Amino acid sequence: MGLFEYISETRGEMKHVSWPTRKQTIMYTTLVILISAIVAMYLGALDFLFREAFLSRLLGVSSTPQTSTPAETTEGSEAVGVPSEEGESSEEPQFDISVDGTEVTPTINE
Repeated sequence: MGLFEYISETRGEMKHVSWPTRKQTIMYTTLVILISAIVAMYLGALDFLFREAFLSRLLGVSSTPQTSTPAETTEGSEAVGVPSEEGESSEEPQFDISVDGTEVTPTINE
């Protein structure tokens, strides 16, 4: 079978194909995009829930950043998170979780 015979037979078979109408193509494309978006949101929500459960229950760490509000201070005391006179922060260190392969290694940022 030569190249030209193959192309000729392929063109003949393409004439037997039942092509969708423009309306069907738009409807099916919209349906695929909609279902893809729903599945993406579902998987994203599961990912978020499992990550939060893993970090909070197994490691005791929250992945969401904690925002500190300035606490009221009494004379001679400092609020947590408020810089001291020397420009240093009196916050407690934050934890970062880095994943190397399958090993989870918590590190402390100071």
